[in-house]
Amino acid sequence: MSVLSRRCGAILYSSYSWLGFQNNNHHVTEKIAALEKEKRELADRLKKESETTDKLKKASTELSVARAAAQAAVSDLNDKVASLTEDRNLLERETAKLQSQLQLEKNHRGEAGAQAKELQGTQISSSFFIHRRFSALCMEEMYLYSPLRPNPGSRESAVRSP
Repeated sequence: MSVLSRRCGAILYSSYSWLGFQNNNHHVTEKIAALEKEKRELADRLKKESETTDKLKKASTELSVARAAAQAAVSDLNDKVASLTEDRNLLERETAKLQSQLQLEKNHRGEAGAQAKELQGTQISSSFFIHRRFSALCMEEMYLYSPLRPNPGSRESAVRSP
């Protein structure tokens, strides 16, 4: 190879290199621009996700507070249910006791009524007997003390005497 051809080769090589460098430089610039754009997008995305995370943390805190309040309310309601159950059981026992007493009183009243009827029947028959006896005694007394009654020594009394 001659010097000239070597020189032409070197010039051509350097031109190609320069063109390649420029192509490389343009390619690197595009890559840098794309990376910066991606960086901005990621920063925006990170910001939005941070805001979302903050909102979720706030909501989680509010829900935790609400859950604690609900648990306290459930605990209070459970205590009230237990108290009401105890009261209900006490009232059921009292009701059973009162029903038993009422049944005993009804039975006693029924027996007393039967005894009163029996006694009333006895009293009525006794009253009737006493009344009959009293009437008979009154009649006998009226007969004995009657002015129309014949004297025991007279003839009329002998005829009328039984």
